Parts: sequence; C-alpha cells; structure tokens
Amino acid sequence: MSSFIITLSKPNKEVRTRVQDSFDNYFFYSETVFLVTSAEPIKEIAELAGIEGNHRVPDSSGFVAKLNGSYAGFTKVTLWDWLDETKQLA
Repeated sequence: MSSFIITLSKPNKEVRTRVQDSFDNYFFYSETVFLVTSAEPIKEIAELAGIEGNHRVPDSSGFVAKLNGSYAGFTKVTLWDWLDETKQLA
C-alpha cells in the first residue's frame, strides 16, 4: 500500500463522495485536498476519484501525487497522526 494526495482545483462534492466510497483508508484535509492509501496505480486512483478517465466527474480537475513516505512541516495534528498510522499499514 502506498499513500497518495488528491488535490482539486476547486471543491467538488461528487469527487469527495467518490473518494469516500472508493478507498477504505482516506483523510479529508480540506474541501480540495484528500489523502488516500491504495495498492492501485496512480492512474487508477485518479479514475476512482473521478478526475480522470471515461467516468470523470463533470467540472472536476486536479492531480494525484504519490507520497514518498517522508514528510515534514506544520499542519493539523490529525494529518500527522493519519500519516503515521498509514506508515504502519504499509
């Protein structure tokens, strides 16, 4: 399992619902930033979220990036906790 960040250009409720329905382990950071864990390739993650592919959510745009397992910075404590828990699942 790897961790990924899904970033939207603007909020989209249908993408948020797709993320929630498609991934067992996810973290909603904001209305435009979600983190997920998955064994799927990055293209499949973008398709499951609805920002790429034949079943793309209307009016959705953004990108998916794989997290490399190291991180640093200042943000919500709950994000650091989720990242630490996710590392233990890998």
